[in-house]
Amino acid sequence: MRIRTFIKLFFPIIVLYIAFLWGLHFVSSSYFIVKTVNFSVQSSDTQLISDVEGELQQALIGQNIWFIPTSHLQNMLEKDVRINRVAIKKEFPNTVTINFITQIPIGYALFTNSKNWYAFDQNGDIIGAQSSFPNLQLLKYKVGNISELKKTIGIINNIPSSYQIQIQEVDSLPGEVDIIFTNGLIIKTDAKVKAEKYDIALKLYEKLTSQNTKVSYIDIRFKNYAVKEN
Repeated sequence: MRIRTFIKLFFPIIVLYIAFLWGLHFVSSSYFIVKTVNFSVQSSDTQLISDVEGELQQALIGQNIWFIPTSHLQNMLEKDVRINRVAIKKEFPNTVTINFITQIPIGYALFTNSKNWYAFDQNGDIIGAQSSFPNLQLLKYKVGNISELKKTIGIINNIPSSYQIQIQEVDSLPGEVDIIFTNGLIIKTDAKVKAEKYDIALKLYEKLTSQNTKVSYIDIRFKNYAVKEN
């Protein structure tokens, strides 16, 4: 009687224990070792987080897909200032897909005594670095430091948007900021110049070039516009 009672009580436990051991052996098998990590990046500059992709490849390849802590990994990645959102999906048996939505850089800055180009957002906050200028479609800023960068962004925002797309480079120099356009024009300015002066200067340039006058730069820092002809 006692034997039957013992069997009734412990047989289900023994079965569950055996099933647990079998399941643990199954999920720990090489069948679930990650062999492929896929990336999808929604960004105007797909190279912005290339270093993150490389690190994730090294970290995840060879790991058991069951034991990858996706929530923890997602939270850790979203602390990176370059990254807006991350979605991680396990595709059994051995593939992980990671989708990134990055912050949007509006330009790249080269600081004094620095060899790297730094991507920055609309507020002038740094969101990444590259050893070379990676995206020719974005504006180049050459400035002394982050404080100068933020001031220079404010200056550029005074220029009508229809002309901003024609800017190639912005150089912050002692006492002035040189705005270099794709047509070769340089506008010399500073933080004190009001927005309407840019519109007048650019229309003046268009008028002069229509008269076949070649203009090197227009200095708008003073009351009267200084035009330097080639």
